[in-house]
Amino acid sequence: MSAETKDAPLHGRLDKSAGDEPAPGVSRIKLTTSEGGLARIEIQAGASIKKHSHKAEELLIVEKGRLHVGLNFDEYILGPGEYLVISPGSPHDLKAIGKRVASVLVIHMGYLGRTIARRQRDVI
Repeated sequence: MSAETKDAPLHGRLDKSAGDEPAPGVSRIKLTTSEGGLARIEIQAGASIKKHSHKAEELLIVEKGRLHVGLNFDEYILGPGEYLVISPGSPHDLKAIGKRVASVLVIHMGYLGRTIARRQRDVI
């Protein structure tokens, strides 16, 4: 593997044309690679995403609104600027609570997570 391939940056734009609607009241725009992914989801007030799990570690970062996360037997309420890391294989569900849409940045930690960690080590 050449240095050009190994350290090549990912560059792009998350836009509505790359999106879908995974559940009623939920819109998603995403960028995925074979080892990870990045998405922004918007969940309308009262809408939810049913219980599911992922093969990769998942990082949820709430940008606006409030989000209820049911994770295993625990419940979390997240607001703007708060995050939650979910272990691979952990069943979880999401629901926007309150009267506003919840906008959430979702990172599935595969390639992206390792790249961030490698760059953090390089800085130190």
